[in-house]
Amino acid sequence: MTEFELRDEVCRVGRSLHERGYVHATAGNISVRLDDGFLITPTDACLGTLDPIRLARLDGSVEALFCGSVAAVNDMIAACWKGPRAARVEAVEQVAADPFTGAGFTTLATE
Repeated sequence: MTEFELRDEVCRVGRSLHERGYVHATAGNISVRLDDGFLITPTDACLGTLDPIRLARLDGSVEALFCGSVAAVNDMIAACWKGPRAARVEAVEQVAADPFTGAGFTTLATE
């Protein structure tokens, strides 16, 4: 299936679960594993009225901004290297950024 078809299928399954009374309103999420990531229903979305374009597409990467003392930031970076149980951390990239001027931040286009 193409990603477009998978998006439609997730919405169809959500609508079916909702119509048959297996879920109510915004209970639960539906996710699909792709070759290069995941499609996931948005938090608090009604499964009966999902919109294919609003499904989140994740590639497994995480971005975070840490501010504070050097020691506190270093502790957070060390925790990132460890990751949660069952995580496979391949890289941690550190980029200096200024939250006041925007220097070091990049705006990415959404699909």
